[in-house]
Amino acid sequence: MNSGAVRGSMGIPPEIQEAAERARQTSNQNVKKAPEPGFEQVASEAEPATQPTPVPVPEVTDQQAEAAKPVEILKKLGIEFNDEVFQSLLFKGFVEHKVEIVKGRFEVKFKTLTTDEYDLVDELLAKEVQDTSMTNDGFNSRRAMWILAFGTLELAGKPVCKPVLSKDKQVDVVETAKLRRQVLGKMAPAVINIMIQKHGAMTVAINMISTDPEEHIKNS
Repeated sequence: MNSGAVRGSMGIPPEIQEAAERARQTSNQNVKKAPEPGFEQVASEAEPATQPTPVPVPEVTDQQAEAAKPVEILKKLGIEFNDEVFQSLLFKGFVEHKVEIVKGRFEVKFKTLTTDEYDLVDELLAKEVQDTSMTNDGFNSRRAMWILAFGTLELAGKPVCKPVLSKDKQVDVVETAKLRRQVLGKMAPAVINIMIQKHGAMTVAINMISTDPEEHIKNS
């Protein structure tokens, strides 16, 4: 299945990518990497080793820093981080909320995934890797679609599909996700791309907030 899903960044907004990249660069500067065997660099007497040219780091404006705050990211999605959202995060381990995909026309109810659901995504993806030849882009696209299948509850106010029940009448999470993915796979790639971007932004913001939720409630 080719969903046309976004590649690489998995829908994370540019300001979050920049913040993560700055953190990685800082971390890398504090770690001394050992040279790989067989690739030691030897400077000859005739040609002394040159020092790398420093790369200027672009300044981050206050406006950009403010936009990268998780509470501001959620506001852009129409989500207010309040005590109700905090209680859901604390006691359920996830957050559900409706997000506008096409302004005034199409709304989706998303949920963030639990740790168990991410494990299920990896298991389903591993099975696909065994059964199907795919490129790196294809792998990323399929992973994004599985995450969306677990994280999309409603389309335009209606359930994506009926939940699949097990023999003991409990919701079969995996089979329900498989059915949701079939439904999502028939949607327009452009719409799926927006859904992946916004679900990714919601997830990143909630994950950032979960490190210190009380501080964000106090400042919201």
